[in-house]
Amino acid sequence: MHHVVLIPGFFGFNALAGVSYFSHVSAVLAEAFADRDLEVAVEVFSTLPTSSLEQRARRLAHFVTSRPPGPVHLVGHSTGGLDARLLASVAPELGDGPWTDARQRVRSVLTVATPHRGAPLAEYFEERAGAELLKLLALLAVRVTELTPVSPVTAQLLRLIVDPDAPDPPDGLQRVKERLYSGIAPAARPAIAEYLAEIHRDQSLLPELRPARLAARAATWRLSRDMPHGCIVTQARRPGIAAVAELGLSPARQALHFVFRWLQGRAAQPHHPVLTSLQSDELIRRFGSMAPNANDGIVPTRSQVWGPVVDVAWADHLDVVGHFHGPEDRPPRYDWLPSASRFGRVEFERVWNKAAAFIAGGCSPS
Repeated sequence: MHHVVLIPGFFGFNALAGVSYFSHVSAVLAEAFADRDLEVAVEVFSTLPTSSLEQRARRLAHFVTSRPPGPVHLVGHSTGGLDARLLASVAPELGDGPWTDARQRVRSVLTVATPHRGAPLAEYFEERAGAELLKLLALLAVRVTELTPVSPVTAQLLRLIVDPDAPDPPDGLQRVKERLYSGIAPAARPAIAEYLAEIHRDQSLLPELRPARLAARAATWRLSRDMPHGCIVTQARRPGIAAVAELGLSPARQALHFVFRWLQGRAAQPHHPVLTSLQSDELIRRFGSMAPNANDGIVPTRSQVWGPVVDVAWADHLDVVGHFHGPEDRPPRYDWLPSASRFGRVEFERVWNKAAAFIAGGCSPS
């Protein structure tokens, strides 16, 4: 039996308040492995939402060693890819210990929209947002299933992010929090409260994602030469008038699209990592061209490249894990970052079937 472990990224969770991080990914992978007659268990790891990479990797190690016998394949979205990469590497910061046993079980690593060379947005949020604002952003994310009632709060929260120093009533953040909490079912509140408390306890991950700091640190992570690894790379389309029209008349979707446009502008700082000719050729072949500031709304596109490029997609940071507009699907899909990148079910299934093929290449008969 092989095990595929799906690892969420920043603010990551398994399931919370009716929102499941990887539910559609799990379904596509399970079907793809069944079509190949492979015995594979697909599981989602419950990570620490904003804790340090080391703490997240250590927690992942305990999860891996607790699985039944069999090889393990790590698939990490966003910073979850860094967790996977760190655990699978010989890294001075981890040293020896129980995570060595976990590392020996890892058969392959696949990263999806992962900031291998950091994310400029981390610098902005570290310097300006603050703990309370980050918690409110996380709370807004879990309320995405009820966008219409919270859309005025979305606008207020965006103003606080864009200009946190602007004059605001002393109880401004508290009132936003109360509005967001008001629509949550009482039964779901304890789990959400614990999730927010975890964010409050440890936000070490944010400064670690600064580009210069992460690049220097990741240079010390040594992956075994025979370890299959690769990446899925995303780029969101630049929004325009057509994008606004595509999103329709929903005030909530238009408000969240404005959030996306602001994020994409902040993530669009030029990022020039050195890529191999094969990597550069593949990106240009698939995207047509590569502007220096290309990104998926959260992570610079070039920052996502690590090893062979398994696939690329015109998609925003959350589209690629199934969070695009699809209320008719079961379970429903909720578009956290409406970017109008035209990424839908067909593109989603193509990407994750490519991922399944990559993982299957490391699934020798067991």
